[in-house]
Amino acid sequence: MIFVCQKNRSSGKRCSEQKNPFRRNTVFWVIFFLVFVGSLWSSDELKNHAVIVYNSNYPESESIAHEYAKLRGIGGDRVIGLECSQNEEISRKEFEETLLKPLERVFLQNNWIQRFADRERFGSKVFELKKSVRNEIWVLVLIHGIPLKIAHDPQLQDVEVPRPELSSNAAAVDSELALFPIYGTPRTGPLRNPFYQPDIGRRYDVFDSDQMILVGRLDGPTPMIVRRMMKESIEAEENRLVGRACLDLRGINDPKNPYAQGDQWLKDAEISLKKHGFPLDKDVKAELFPDWLPWNQIGIYLGWYEGNAQGPFMKSRCFSTGAIAYHIHSTSASTLRSSTANWAGPLLASGATATMGCVYEPYLDMTPHLDIFMKRLLEGYSFGEAAYASQKVLSWMTTVVGDPLYTPFKKAIDEAIGVAQENKSDRLPWLEMQRRKIKVDQSPDVDRVQLLSDISPIEGNPWVLEEAGDFLNEKKDSLNAASQFYERAYSHASSGIDRVRIGSKAARASALLGKWNRAYEILQELSTRFPDEFLKRGGVVALQTISGRADAPSVPASLEPYLKVSSGVYDGPF
Repeated sequence: MIFVCQKNRSSGKRCSEQKNPFRRNTVFWVIFFLVFVGSLWSSDELKNHAVIVYNSNYPESESIAHEYAKLRGIGGDRVIGLECSQNEEISRKEFEETLLKPLERVFLQNNWIQRFADRERFGSKVFELKKSVRNEIWVLVLIHGIPLKIAHDPQLQDVEVPRPELSSNAAAVDSELALFPIYGTPRTGPLRNPFYQPDIGRRYDVFDSDQMILVGRLDGPTPMIVRRMMKESIEAEENRLVGRACLDLRGINDPKNPYAQGDQWLKDAEISLKKHGFPLDKDVKAELFPDWLPWNQIGIYLGWYEGNAQGPFMKSRCFSTGAIAYHIHSTSASTLRSSTANWAGPLLASGATATMGCVYEPYLDMTPHLDIFMKRLLEGYSFGEAAYASQKVLSWMTTVVGDPLYTPFKKAIDEAIGVAQENKSDRLPWLEMQRRKIKVDQSPDVDRVQLLSDISPIEGNPWVLEEAGDFLNEKKDSLNAASQFYERAYSHASSGIDRVRIGSKAARASALLGKWNRAYEILQELSTRFPDEFLKRGGVVALQTISGRADAPSVPASLEPYLKVSSGVYDGPF
């Protein structure tokens, strides 16, 4: 179970006031250089400072590392093999002997890092540290086979912590290595993340490199899945991520509830997604999204709170290319090598391209703050930057799974539309619809029906026509126009899962307009042509919901047996 903890670091004040002699001390020069470097920043800057680390003892780890280096244009001299355990969980000693110290040697041998000695107080103890004064490596990409987590050592207690629950020295390997520029920090409890960005956002640059490194891992249940993740990151980045955004809240409205924070993150993430025109499904019930939902084309999924993956993800691949999916849970990533246990592995196995997770109990406030994560991602940050900008602490429990260089919104919407037009890409309808929704967000009084009067850019794409119906359905006075879009979408849909989902919306819109014959006609067609999907993927729920209206006429005889099927009426996003 996740617990909430207000404290976010175990360190105390500096023992020494020794300054880094290579830093400017005046506010003027700090601001000047920040602005100057920011003006030169590009997404390739991270790639130019990346190192890839693989496990030479693990099958296919080396080949995946070199494939990734080729995809990203990273030189072979930046691909490092280390002899590590083949296990996901290792001891603190194994971590230091097979990962931390070997990496230190490689960095020093290649003159990638320059350090100076310093002393700092953590709690009541003074630690001898080696701090970076120059670090050329900004990103570490850990490859499938590198151990995932460091087990707690009950014999190790190297610093006092303010709360007993923070006394663990367990950690995610990623999170521990993120503090690599500061060598010798305490191993017990979490430490403050200097890149955490609750208010003002800024891209990772040279000023961050002597404090922390962006560490992500290309990992998952199988090498085949990892290779797909690599390739789909590139494809989505070059074209801009599209698809539906699905948010699964718990319906916590009491601000005094210690778990209200998690729901608030998702509510704030919803604001960011709407601002950027994303199609959105949201559930505010305590239960997870039900398994029967006929979903596909999910670009973003954020939700909580269940121990093992459930829902439509486990029934079919429902993610779009480049999808980012994350489920808050204490042990969401206790293993990455299973397609059924916890959440991270199953989400990747179901088609997601990137995720995050916790390897041991993190406590809620020390998991990624999803409002910040989503805001930074949509602003054009890389996956690695957004992931670390959203975490208060390091040397703790979060693992970042996916290409840390992956920048799903690298291209602005207009640029992405230009690319899609040139390539005749099937992403074009998605992007056109998003651009129109952005206009409404900027000018809420825009006539939605008029905005969609020219449907040529989205004609033929059932998912985007469906989204146009959802978009119009938000306004009660646009129901007739929404119904027409659902009908268009239904006529273009081909797969059973799409026909059931879109047809159910078309039937519901017809019923609301009093067109009961058409509503039942659609449901009869679905039950006849796609009986399995109708029964198991939401058709029965739609029938029972529609026929349960007070003004509903009797259902046709062919549909009556379905009224006896136990399904429960659902009034969520479907």
